[in-house]
Amino acid sequence: MRSIMAKSCLIIISVLSVLACSFNAHSSSIGDPLLNRTGDVVFSGGVFIYTGSFNMDGTATAFKFYDNDNYTPNRTVTPLLFEKVSNFHFILRGVGVSRPTAEIGIHNYNFSLIAGSDTVHSNYTFGFTNRNMSYDGQALSTINTYQGVVDLNFGGSWFGTVPYQSFDIQLGMEFMVFGTTGGNIVKLDEQAYTYSAQMEAEPPATVPEPYSITLLMLGIAGMVRKIRG
Repeated sequence: MRSIMAKSCLIIISVLSVLACSFNAHSSSIGDPLLNRTGDVVFSGGVFIYTGSFNMDGTATAFKFYDNDNYTPNRTVTPLLFEKVSNFHFILRGVGVSRPTAEIGIHNYNFSLIAGSDTVHSNYTFGFTNRNMSYDGQALSTINTYQGVVDLNFGGSWFGTVPYQSFDIQLGMEFMVFGTTGGNIVKLDEQAYTYSAQMEAEPPATVPEPYSITLLMLGIAGMVRKIRG
C-alpha cells in the first residue's frame, strides 16, 4: 500500500512540474557584461542606446549596471526602452524609474515603468540616460543631469548622444546616427561604446490548452490504475 502511495505521489509531483514549466518561461537578458571598465562619460545628461535587440516578445523586468567609480556623488541613471527602426535609428517607447548608484559594482534594479510601455518586441532594445526623471501623466521632466554613471570602454555596440547636446526627453522622441538635431529628432554620435549594462525581459506565460491538460490527466489516471492493478 505504501509503495502504491509513493508511486502515486511521484506521478503527481511530475505532473505539477510539467504544469509549472508550462506557466513559467525563461527570462532573457541583452546588453554587455557587467564588468569594471576604465571609462566614464564627462558630459551630463547623455542618452546611450544598445544596438542589439531582445529577439522576443515580453515585458521588461530588470535593469542592471556596473559602477564603482566615485566620479560625482549622488548620481542617478534612468533605464529606457526603444523601438529599433534600424541599427542607426531608435524611437523612445518606455521609461523606467530613475535609480541611484552606490558605487558598489553591480547594481540590480527592477525596471518599474513610469511612462510609456514596458512591452518589448523582437525589434526593441534598451538604453539609459544619466538623468533623474519624473512623469506627471502627460510629460517627462528632467529633475537633474549627471556625468558618467555606468562604466564604459570605447568601441563596441552602443551609441550615445552628441556630447553637450541639449534636449528634453519625451516619449516618441527619435534618436538617429547621421541625423540632424531638430524638432523631435536627437542626433547620436558616431562614436561607439561598450557599456556595463543589461536589461532583462520576461516572455508571456504559456498556459496549457484545456485539451492538453485533459489528455495529461487521463494518462495519469491510467498509470495510477496500472500501478494499483
